[in-house]
This record gives sequence, structure tokens and C-alpha cells, in this order.
Amino acid sequence: MPGMKTSLAARKAVLRAFVKMCDDLGRPPSVRELGEAMGYAKPHYVHRALSKLIERGMLLGQKQVTVRAKRVSAAGLRWLAQEERG
Repeated sequence: MPGMKTSLAARKAVLRAFVKMCDDLGRPPSVRELGEAMGYAKPHYVHRALSKLIERGMLLGQKQVTVRAKRVSAAGLRWLAQEERG
């Protein structure tokens, strides 16, 4: 991901990790927690992916608000479900 735009696959991986961590932790993860789970060295990569997910309606929340204030939208859940179906 360094030096690249946030790819569709990377955004989907971040969304998938976000959903899993919400289930595991019982709350949305912090940027640091999400970055560590994704193997990103810098939180900037997580912020970029989250911003793109918000722009595309996959996450609910405002860009400048903490990641813990974000929720996965119905569109985001459908997007992840499409991959599981085939």
C-alpha cells in the first residue's frame, strides 16, 4: 500500500477487518488496533482507506471523527457478502 492509492482490495480488507474486530472486541477498533491487525506500519494508510469507505457509503461517519465513532453501513455489509457468495 505504501506509495499507492488505496485499492479496492485494500479497502475491502480494511472493511472486513473492521467488521471482524467489532465482533471480537464488542466495539469498533481504534485506528492503531486496525492498523496493527492489517499489518500497516503507519496509521495514515488506515485513515486513507477509512476515508474512501466513507466516501463510497460503506462506512457511516465523518472523516474527521475517530474510527470508534464509525459504523458499517448496509451497503458495506452487502459489499462484503457479495464476495462470500462468489
